[in-house]
Order: sequence, then structure tokens, then C-alpha cells
Amino acid sequence: MRVLKCFEEVSGLKVNHNKSKIYGIGVSEGDMTDMARWMGCGIGEFPFTYLRLPIDTDISKITRKQLKAGKHGHENQKSTKRSQRIKAEAAVKSSQQQ
Repeated sequence: MRVLKCFEEVSGLKVNHNKSKIYGIGVSEGDMTDMARWMGCGIGEFPFTYLRLPIDTDISKITRKQLKAGKHGHENQKSTKRSQRIKAEAAVKSSQQQ
């Protein structure tokens, strides 16, 4: 909790404990439950995805295909936003010329 409080003070951001989860490796289920209750957050399970990238306790389970899909998904999202912005700018210019 102290680390999260320091993060809040330094960044000016607030940690939303209702959306947060803790993940444990080598920790008993009872200890995880106690920690989650104390922190006011949920318990997450492996594997999960973060920013479209797979996260697992055993990296050998993650395939190159999964890594490429996460990377390309992020790039495609950027290019889609960029093309939408360009189209919007063109529409504004077109309406100004009329």
C-alpha cells in the first residue's frame, strides 16, 4: 500500500482499487485473499493480457504469434486513429471551402 500511496503523491493520479487486481506467484490462496481484502482490490489469475500482450508465469507458453498479434493490434489501433483524424481534417477543409 505504501508504494501505491507514494505513486499517487508523486504522479498526482489516484489508484482505483475497485479496478485493480493483485497477482501472486508462490503465495497461498489464503494469503492472496487476505492481501486483496486489505488493499480493497480483486485477485487476478494467470495468464492475462496487458496492453494486448499475454502475461503468464511461464514465458515459454507465450507464442510468437501472440506477441505479434499484440504488437500489430496496437499499431493498427494507432493507424486507425490516424486515418480517422486525417478524414476528419479533410472533411473540415472541404466544408470550409464550400
